[in-house]
Amino acid sequence: MRIMQLGNSAARPFKNGFNVSYLADLTIWTTTPQYLLMETPPSIMNQLAQADIDLSFIKWVYLSHQHGDHTLGLPMILVSEYARRSTKKWNVILQESMKQKIIELVLIAYPELEDYLEKQVAFHTIPDGKPFSLRITPEHTISTVYGTHGVPSTAIRVDGNNKSLVYSGDTGVSDAIAELAKKTDILIHEAGAGTVLPDQKLSPNHTCAVEAGKIAHQAAVKKLWLTHLDNNHHDFINRCIQLAANQCSMPVATEQDFVWITI
Repeated sequence: MRIMQLGNSAARPFKNGFNVSYLADLTIWTTTPQYLLMETPPSIMNQLAQADIDLSFIKWVYLSHQHGDHTLGLPMILVSEYARRSTKKWNVILQESMKQKIIELVLIAYPELEDYLEKQVAFHTIPDGKPFSLRITPEHTISTVYGTHGVPSTAIRVDGNNKSLVYSGDTGVSDAIAELAKKTDILIHEAGAGTVLPDQKLSPNHTCAVEAGKIAHQAAVKKLWLTHLDNNHHDFINRCIQLAANQCSMPVATEQDFVWITI
């Protein structure tokens, strides 16, 4: 399994940065790539183009919650495939209560996609407020739990071929996400609380770097990536990494965009 970061910025992107999005490569036995795209921010088409990713290889899309920095790019992806007369099938994983809202979002942007949505897009719904699991390839299973956010938001775990990753989505401190992340190879956890210290947080609906480090320690993960960051200034990033690393024994990092990392 490989993972590529397409962006790690919070809702208001920093200069030369992109909203949070990740691409997991699930290819094992076939020469044709099979990708899971996690989050579709407004600039996702630009992000995918910079990463040189062919849309036809994205088989699954996961949306953690309904906020625009995670969903507004979906209409652009779908209309792009519609415009080139693609017959590929899309699989979208999202909360049950989000499904109709996302359909309306796509149709507000492009009303002509109504028939395309019905025929080419399969929605796999996460029960509201409950854990969920789904086999998405013969070798890969995804599992989700709900975190703590201003709107319902889920975290996802991908398991396959003896490797795993967990992406937290937007969340405050969550024991359910810590349990989901137990002994995972990579925990991609948000640290976008507007500060690096818990007592200076602007909102309980996000985690800071110190809290992300504590969650990584609690879950005994192998590596922690910090994401959903408020800025990419060198001193801020280094402080986030240092304070998170003080809470745990595993490596802590922020990753570069558009680079494949083998798990």
